[in-house]
Amino acid sequence: MRLKRELPCAAVCYAPCAPLLAEVKYVLTDAYPGSRSPALVPHAELAQEEFVQILHLMGRLGSVRNDPRAWRLELLAGLLRILPGRGAAVFVLRNVGPGTIPEVVTHFDAGFQSEIQRQAFLREIHAAPMQDPLGQLAIRRFVAEGLKTLTLVRSDAVDEEKWNNNLHVLTYRRASGTDDCVISLHRSAGSEGTVYAIYAMGAPASRRTEGSVQSDMRRTSRFGMRERTLVDMLHRGVDWLYTSEEGAHRLNQASALSPRVRETLEHLLRGETERQVARKMSLSVHTVHDYVKVLYSHYGVCSRRELMARWIQVDGKVRPKESLQVDAMRP
Repeated sequence: MRLKRELPCAAVCYAPCAPLLAEVKYVLTDAYPGSRSPALVPHAELAQEEFVQILHLMGRLGSVRNDPRAWRLELLAGLLRILPGRGAAVFVLRNVGPGTIPEVVTHFDAGFQSEIQRQAFLREIHAAPMQDPLGQLAIRRFVAEGLKTLTLVRSDAVDEEKWNNNLHVLTYRRASGTDDCVISLHRSAGSEGTVYAIYAMGAPASRRTEGSVQSDMRRTSRFGMRERTLVDMLHRGVDWLYTSEEGAHRLNQASALSPRVRETLEHLLRGETERQVARKMSLSVHTVHDYVKVLYSHYGVCSRRELMARWIQVDGKVRPKESLQVDAMRP
């Protein structure tokens, strides 16, 4: 992929964002580095203005990098500014593989035109996340080919008839007022089984019969190479934010807890039962249960799921085991 023009001035202006700029340059020279396959899909040639837009967005992300919630919401806002989208979401996923339904550890969304449409989308991610035809295809390729990043648009592999007749699409997507989509899956070097996803959605295309438009949700074009390239660049560009989260133990809220209670918290966040925690800490189950009650009181929660959600929301650092399931939460 090539830029239409060189941008030395942009590079100088965004020198404080050197890690982000390096990621973008990396994307420009190799569509899918590290893959066992060559570039899986062609990338679009971007205009100077589009590249500058991405640099501006990455600069804003860098300014709120210490707040996992804030930079994800900023990413969604920026994404909806540069894509003709109707809604977008970012996910932290576990248990990602062919034939399985991924566990949604957490998600953030933006851009839906009404709360009814958003609730329809939430029903989809609670019941069957990433189970539409494009999501299933992306997961199969992502896992089978050992990719670090994979970005696909619906037109890459799913034809119109197959999509429109798919039960998942008919059940969930129509109700949310979305139809077209681009999906990007990414894993960082230290993700330990975690997969990050960006999912952008567009409105259904207008259908014409005898010259009349039957759909009131009009779009001039579907997501294509441009949208795929932009999302792919953005997702690769935020890899350092994922890595930063994974490498840091943010114990801001836990700093007032005793060392043994903090240790109990770490075990619980890995998905261990109270009995397993007691065995590892050489304590009685009763003592561990008392520590758990202290944690619930400290964080203002009533269950393990709420504790996990609260930790993600406040501290931004989790390392759950595959056995731990946490419902998607609203930011």
